[in-house]
Amino acid sequence: MIATTTEEVEKVLIQAQASVQEDNFSISMREKNKEFLQQFGLKRKDIKGIVQALTNKDFCEKRKSISKFRKEEVFIFAPTVDLVDNFGTKYKHLQVYLKFSFVEKSKLFVISLHLPTEKLKYYFRKEE
Repeated sequence: MIATTTEEVEKVLIQAQASVQEDNFSISMREKNKEFLQQFGLKRKDIKGIVQALTNKDFCEKRKSISKFRKEEVFIFAPTVDLVDNFGTKYKHLQVYLKFSFVEKSKLFVISLHLPTEKLKYYFRKEE
């Protein structure tokens, strides 16, 4: 994990939210992501909504990309959202794992969007 500040995360959020507002984003169609999007019937507008609602309190960590093709930083957030699955079951305050980076300087690239596979720690929240 790379140390960061509230100000840096705020800048990242402004950039991410501007990217989705301008529809300048893409999502990796990895199997976990596809399953999550299908399970909850999520569309592009729903992903925009999740990113638009992010705050620095949702921030978990910043890492260097492990890809040999990319050298950018990746940002991990864990917002809680209300969702309804394909069977009509409502989920309140469901924690979601969201990992993204920026490509081509300003395009948001969502690497992961799915349910967490491990316990996540929030960077700017006190442990409860």
